[in-house]
Amino acid sequence: MYQKVMSRRLFHLAIKASGEHKYYGSLAAIFLDNKDLGVSKFTLDRFDFSEPFENEKVIIRKSWVLSAGDIRGLAPK
Repeated sequence: MYQKVMSRRLFHLAIKASGEHKYYGSLAAIFLDNKDLGVSKFTLDRFDFSEPFENEKVIIRKSWVLSAGDIRGLAPK
């Protein structure tokens, strides 16, 4: 596992009904692009994302985008 340096945050949205997977740089972008996720932005703003958020409609995971430069600059733990 690598430590996070100056990486960008990434949200992975999996829509259960369609099997679709989408990727966003912010929670605001998720809500601008999708209607009726079964959860409010207010709730997700306060969710800690140590585990994925899941309800009957979606699964939302938070991760980090790493570039090659990030990986070269990081030593494995």
